[in-house]
Amino acid sequence: MSPLKLISSPFGMLATALPSAAARAVNNVAFAARAAAQADMRASFRQVSPAIIRANQVVKATSSNPVALVVLRNADPAFQRRLTVLGNVEEQGGTEDASDIGRKAFSVPAMASMKEGMPKNYVRRLLQRNNTYFLVMHGFNGIYRMTGRKRDPKLLVVLKKQLHYKPRIHWHESVGRAVANSMPFEFAVQIAAAAAGVNGRQSAETQ
Repeated sequence: MSPLKLISSPFGMLATALPSAAARAVNNVAFAARAAAQADMRASFRQVSPAIIRANQVVKATSSNPVALVVLRNADPAFQRRLTVLGNVEEQGGTEDASDIGRKAFSVPAMASMKEGMPKNYVRRLLQRNNTYFLVMHGFNGIYRMTGRKRDPKLLVVLKKQLHYKPRIHWHESVGRAVANSMPFEFAVQIAAAAAGVNGRQSAETQ
């Protein structure tokens, strides 16, 4: 047996197997981190749309590029702009301008029961009624429902140029904690599995 063959077996086989093992470990860690980010969103918001939850995605690592990414991503450019702005202001706090996501104004529900979000197509359905109108009253520009001659119209939706946010989500913190907790274990498991596979192949070759 030549020294070259002695060096390449099993260590050369293990070196060949390690990139794939590393990619599997990184991907497992990334999916654990995504689950942690999704759990944080569900805990931070009283209502969160399935589209927002699904936007937490993993760009998987490969044996040639053992780097995985956990991202907020959507194929729709308009929705992606919304995700980017939302991720920044909901985590760090701040002000969001409607123009940042290509809108003239935000539609904000006036009722406390809808503060976490309006039902789908709510504004469109409101405007299809024969007793709702765009009005400016008492300094509020929005959609009002006529309630009778002796009572002021009821404000249903306020139109705002800006929204102000306090920090609510902990996206980066949740992802970082999940990575720190799962990374050592996943790498140990995958490297051990790769070594076991190499030893098994080596034993089969020597028989």
